[in-house]
Amino acid sequence: MAARARFEYCVKLAERMGGRVWLESEPGRGSAFHFTVTFVRAPAHGASSPTLVELKQLPVLIIDDNATNRHVLAAMVRQWDMLRSRPTAPSPGLRL
Repeated sequence: MAARARFEYCVKLAERMGGRVWLESEPGRGSAFHFTVTFVRAPAHGASSPTLVELKQLPVLIIDDNATNRHVLAAMVRQWDMLRSRPTAPSPGLRL
């Protein structure tokens, strides 16, 4: 995946999470990439991971440029009875 496509993917992901991505670049010194996203703070006490029941039928999109990673993740979401979207390689997934 080209650097521009990776950057565009990061921008889209951050925007979907209510944030933004930007970069600062200076010739001869390099570039710095920054991002912001907003997360909901988990309860301090009694917090727990989602149960498998809470994951059932939850839609999930798997995007990875590595076929082995896609295969492993697809097997995991099948076991959890989640709804996997069809795009699996980065390019089709970025068009969603």
